[in-house]
Amino acid sequence: MMRARLSAIFFLLFFLSITPGIMAFEMRGGEEVKVPSSMTIDDDFYAAGGNVQVDGVIKGDLVAAGGNVKFTGEVTEDLIVAGGNIELGGLVKDDLRVAGGSISFKGDSGDDLILAGGEGNVSPASVIGGDLIIAGGDVLSEGKVDGDVIVNAGDVRLGGKVAGNVSINAGKVEILPGTVIGGDLNVTSNDVKIAEDAVIGGEFTQSKGDARKSPAKSRVGSAVTKYFTSLVIGVVMILLFQDSVRATYGRIVESPGKSALMGLLFVFAVPIACLVLVFTIVGIPLAIIGVVVYVVVLYLSRIFVALAIGEKILGKSKKTFGLMTTLALGLLVWVVLTVLPVVGFFVILATVILGSGAVFMRGKAKKQRKGRD
Repeated sequence: MMRARLSAIFFLLFFLSITPGIMAFEMRGGEEVKVPSSMTIDDDFYAAGGNVQVDGVIKGDLVAAGGNVKFTGEVTEDLIVAGGNIELGGLVKDDLRVAGGSISFKGDSGDDLILAGGEGNVSPASVIGGDLIIAGGDVLSEGKVDGDVIVNAGDVRLGGKVAGNVSINAGKVEILPGTVIGGDLNVTSNDVKIAEDAVIGGEFTQSKGDARKSPAKSRVGSAVTKYFTSLVIGVVMILLFQDSVRATYGRIVESPGKSALMGLLFVFAVPIACLVLVFTIVGIPLAIIGVVVYVVVLYLSRIFVALAIGEKILGKSKKTFGLMTTLALGLLVWVVLTVLPVVGFFVILATVILGSGAVFMRGKAKKQRKGRD
């Protein structure tokens, strides 16, 4: 139940938070994206790149995606980050929503802090004005939390001060020395250690179980990971190649039958062609390139199909909500469908066929235009 509730919170809040609406915003992309401490941006700011560093002031939302993301500045509204290695300091006056491989938070949040990643670390100097919600592998939280704490993870170490209730579902739980919990402590784990000087203002309850060994919870965790991973990739694609993304998923919306036909051709013909190239010996390098392209196209198919689903749901109102919200909503529906027994297989099959067909058609149309030029 805990993880299902947490997943629902993640899906809902990330979906609501990523809406760009019709407001003005500034966008930058590239290998290196930097906002120095001397700079102030008066709009929402979107950044995507290999390395993203923001030390200045953003008077609006900050949305950043990259391999390495570092923030030490100030954001007057929400901060949304996705990446590999993420280091967050500074001040965010509203909510933070972060997904990544390794996440370190050393700053202050005016409202909720939501983390999803392999490793999550909240430093003792951090102050969180709302709730702290974490899903990850290894979690260490030692900051001050004015609201509740909800954690789903493998190993959890909790310290600092929590004004509200604490709910933890993990394989291993340790409440560190000096910890103060104002409300209840509810733990689901077979391995729990509580320091003698830890203070629990409410009731302590423990339920036996290991979050890492539950098949149902494992499926939910896999769905969360799939959603965030795909969302990160989709956001980066939209920020850097918006026109191409629109043109590609538009093929699915406008010509689903033709996309499916081209997709079937792509899905079955490319492996056969690569196999033939391997037997020619000379064509092995081309076969390797073909396999790489094939795998990438099949994976990215989910992004284009999710956008098509989102557009169908939003209909005429899609212009009001924006492309990123279209992706977030469509991807949510797609992920839910893929985890359903039996149905999931056919959804994934339809996805790779429709998505790869759309990519094939887009590439063919682009080549024809170049030929005419």
